Amino acid sequence: MRVGGEIVSVASSLITEWLGPVAIVATLEAHRNKGYATSVVSETVKEILEQQEKVILYVLADNSPAIRVYSKIGFKPYRRYIYMRGERKQVPERTTY
Repeated sequence: MRVGGEIVSVASSLITEWLGPVAIVATLEAHRNKGYATSVVSETVKEILEQQEKVILYVLADNSPAIRVYSKIGFKPYRRYIYMRGERKQVPERTTY
């Protein structure tokens, strides 16, 4: 979605032979709560459904703004997954002689 020539909200998908996941959704902070994410996700879902009969997306349970957008479009929770994130240990700086 563009506003005044600036890209303010995007959504993408990666359609496979058996389903179409909504892959990325992002809206610039200054342009949130204006319906842009709902519009771009709705259009992405429409495009997916022209090619596949199933659409899926993943969202972290604490991402309330995203869940609100997806609920408006008609998505409902299907399954819960455990998401684990590892952190890379900080490696001490090395000095080369």
